[in-house]
This record gives sequence, structure tokens and C-alpha cells, in this order.
Amino acid sequence: MTPYELPEATLLLGRKFRLNTDFRRVLTVIGYLQDPELPALYRMKTALALFYREEVPKEAEQAALAYLMWFLSGGQEASPGPRLMDWQQDAAAILSDVSRVAGRDVRADEKLHWWSFLTLYQGVGQGQLSLLVTIRDKLRRGQKLEGWEQRFYRENPDAVRLRPRETKQQREQRLAAEKLLEG
Repeated sequence: MTPYELPEATLLLGRKFRLNTDFRRVLTVIGYLQDPELPALYRMKTALALFYREEVPKEAEQAALAYLMWFLSGGQEASPGPRLMDWQQDAAAILSDVSRVAGRDVRADEKLHWWSFLTLYQGVGQGQLSLLVTIRDKLRRGQKLEGWEQRFYRENPDAVRLRPRETKQQREQRLAAEKLLEG
């Protein structure tokens, strides 16, 4: 496969498996993979069921998961780094900036391949998301924020701070504690 092609299927154990490649479906897959409330086996099986159009046999699950992870990273070897963005939390900024680059609201597209979405995402440059990521990275590194960045952070702390991935029980405990503090 060349960088100019968009994969729609893959071979697993010598059998062709078609893929659900639309960016909305892939973001749903990512949501399941990152959900701390779900058991790891359930997350994996759900992600595979959403991504592959045919049922993946048990003996092909590891290869199918490896291919899924490669696909999510746009066909690149993923290199883990600090968490500076979140597909769910930053959805509004991501969609706004990607749509600006595309020159249209990408949500209106009947189908937009994940890799095409990633290409648009990588072309965002300056925008809402880059502002959030820049401030998060400076805070992570202990670097001084510019005056306008400090103002933005003071006015939008919930947008800048990445929320931890909480379980339902953790979220309920935090909300109960916040309610006690208010009252």
C-alpha cells in the first residue's frame, strides 16, 4: 500500500476483512478503547466488532487488533508521548479546525475516511485546538505562559485542563464532593 491509497480492507489469516473507515466510526472505536469503565476484553472485542465489517475469528483477534492500532495511527508506527489532546473532550475544537481546513463542515460528508480526516487534522495549523495543545504542553513542561495565554487559561480552565478518564463511580464521587463543597 502506498501513502496515496486509503485502505478499505485487510487480510487476516489469508482472508479479506472489510473495514468501517468513516471518521465517526473510528472515533467511536477510540472511545471504547479508552473507556476506563469497561473491562479490557470487552473494550477490545467491541472495538473489533465496530471496526471490522465481518466477525473476526478468535484466532485472528491479536492480528486484527494490531492492524486496528496501525490504522488508527494513519499507517504509521505509533510513538507514545504525553497526552495533550482528547478526541472526545476536544471534539468541538477539532471539528471546527478540521472543517475550516476542509472548507466545509466535515460532519455533513456522507463518509470521510479516517486517514483523510487525519490529513485534514494534521493540516490545521493555528486554531482552537493548537491553542489548547500549546497551553497544555507549556503547563506540562513548566514553561511560562504569555499574558494572553494566561488570560485564556483563567477564562477557560475546563477547556484547557484535560479531564482524567474517570470511571462512573469516580465521577459520581467527585460530583458528590463538589456538591458538598458548594452547599
